[in-house]
Amino acid sequence: MMEAAVSCASDGRNNGADIIQLREKDLPAGAVEALARELTQRIRATTAMTRVVVNGRPDVAIAAGADGVHMPSNEALPVADVRELFYRISRPEMLIGISCHTLEEIAAAAGQDPDYIFYGPIFEKRTPDGVIPGLGLEALAPAVRSAGEIPLIAIGGVNRANEWDCIRAGAAGIASIRMFLSAVSNARTEH
Repeated sequence: MMEAAVSCASDGRNNGADIIQLREKDLPAGAVEALARELTQRIRATTAMTRVVVNGRPDVAIAAGADGVHMPSNEALPVADVRELFYRISRPEMLIGISCHTLEEIAAAAGQDPDYIFYGPIFEKRTPDGVIPGLGLEALAPAVRSAGEIPLIAIGGVNRANEWDCIRAGAAGIASIRMFLSAVSNARTEH
């Protein structure tokens, strides 16, 4: 998976990935740190401009030398505290993103001034636990207004067939596990 992630990040045919979010909920912090460190170092060794963010663990992101942290919407740690930590260690450029699922969460997140906001699921999303209904493209315009100047990234069920619909509806970008895994699969097939 590491080879495929590095390949996907630096693959000009896919225009590369701006950010890869390392989201490993089942591993201990030390194992996530090791993965984040290796992924970050290997991507930096390429010509890719891809940045690596660690899900929910600013301490792990710092220890791994990653480019930032992505916080769940229900995280009790305020963005201001994370940003202060990044300034104290002389890494103010580190990114801070937040996941949101409602307009109320977006308004609260925007008040904290993160670097970006993930919003969704925009489309129906299949999980091991069942199907999560999508909010729909019509939910993007009010979400973008609520986010203000903060880039809002559409998530949830996004694929090659609907990615540009999200952009036309106002999203600053898209994030997609499905598209990433497809690129990983294609990279494995090619090697």
